[in-house]
Amino acid sequence: IIEDLPEHELHEGKKEDCYLMEYRYDDNATNVKAMKYLIEHYFDNFKVDSIEIIGSGYDSVAYLFNNEYILFSKFSTNKKKGYAKEKAIYNFLNTNLETNVKIPNIEYSYISDELSILGYKEIKGTFLTPEIYATMSEEEQNLLKRDIASFLRQMHG
Repeated sequence: IIEDLPEHELHEGKKEDCYLMEYRYDDNATNVKAMKYLIEHYFDNFKVDSIEIIGSGYDSVAYLFNNEYILFSKFSTNKKKGYAKEKAIYNFLNTNLETNVKIPNIEYSYISDELSILGYKEIKGTFLTPEIYATMSEEEQNLLKRDIASFLRQMHG
């Protein structure tokens, strides 16, 4: 795929700047251009109007596209290390659980030995932190505990 990227989209036009053929460059602007190209290449019906990096891990990067979709890309030489299992888990949870806990619904996926991409509509909300939990009423805390307990019971049932 890297061979398909237009030269002007590559960092200073040099393919060798892409280490391990992982579509990762030494600057975020080029990473964003490369990911925009890959997304529009693999998902014909997906037009990228805006894109920003919202997080990264050891071998993955998370992007927010069009202020609506979260897409994760993982670079791996073994698809077992990619997102195939994660996609299967999300699909299983969405099909089999009745819960108030929001679970990503995978709408876009591309999985290969070199690159895996998963995408879903962003789940709006606030991350639960100890500080936020401490400000909740006892009734809200108990409702949260029940929701989590119900989710875990169904997962392990």
